Amino acid sequence: MKLQDELDALASKQSNLEAEMQHDMMKQEAVRLYEKLNDLKQKQNQLEEEDQSNLSPEQEQQQLLATVKSLNQEISSMDRQSKELDDKVRAMQEELQQVEDELEDQEVNAVELVDLCVSYRTKPVYNSSASDYCF
Repeated sequence: MKLQDELDALASKQSNLEAEMQHDMMKQEAVRLYEKLNDLKQKQNQLEEEDQSNLSPEQEQQQLLATVKSLNQEISSMDRQSKELDDKVRAMQEELQQVEDELEDQEVNAVELVDLCVSYRTKPVYNSSASDYCF
């Protein structure tokens, strides 16, 4: 209850002061100017903070230069890695081609061997090399 009484008293006082101010143009103007002054001080503080956080042109140039150098190093590193990967892919493609060629040669040899075995079984040819591989 005590807080409610204080709140009521402050609300009553505020109402009385507002009523008194409505009749006094000078007080209204003073309040308006005080609010404007407060807003301008806040804006000034904000601008000062921004100004302090801004870099000088030389500092900004150095920071940008450092950023460019760092990005160039990253690009060079990526280029090097890309070339290494290209070389690995090329080497693997060559190895795959060799394996495919060997497989093709083995398939040709297998077909020739099957043909030889078929002819060995169908014809009475005594070929010792063919009889070693045919079952």
